[in-house]
Amino acid sequence: MEDLSEYIINFAGLKQGFHSMEFLINSSFFEEMQSDEKLDVEMRLDIEIEKNINLLVFKFHFSGFMNTQCDRCGDDVSLPLNFSETLYVKITDRSENEEDINVVTLATNEYQIDIHSHVYEFIMVHLPFRRIHGVDIEGKSLCNEAALKFLEEKEKTDIDPRWEALKKLKSDN
Repeated sequence: MEDLSEYIINFAGLKQGFHSMEFLINSSFFEEMQSDEKLDVEMRLDIEIEKNINLLVFKFHFSGFMNTQCDRCGDDVSLPLNFSETLYVKITDRSENEEDINVVTLATNEYQIDIHSHVYEFIMVHLPFRRIHGVDIEGKSLCNEAALKFLEEKEKTDIDPRWEALKKLKSDN
């Protein structure tokens, strides 16, 4: 299990200006977050922090791979992940209800921020919905050909008669 305390950033000790941090994220991060989905991810997170008097700007850049099964053919596939997000942290005594999820408000007496939940949310939002092999230069699928042929044959032979009636309605219009 991964210790999530490394994602607690003590910003009070940082001088004004730019700072950088680096994290390695893998499947143990998601286990610690008690994610519903078991994810095999290997990625690097580079964070650039800009500290001002009453504002912190966290620029996150994620790069790596997600290893999973192809939704189409069932073979293993490694999908590239490469994206960026920005988190703004306002430091103020006024209570503000921000509607933007990328803006966090902290009281002036606070000196640290835990970013692990933000990291988790950013990753989950950017995971591909359809996890399939890509295509080659000619536009041909890189999926397992035998599995694709099997699926095509199965689709042709196992047509529910109710669907046939609906297809007929569609073609009549």
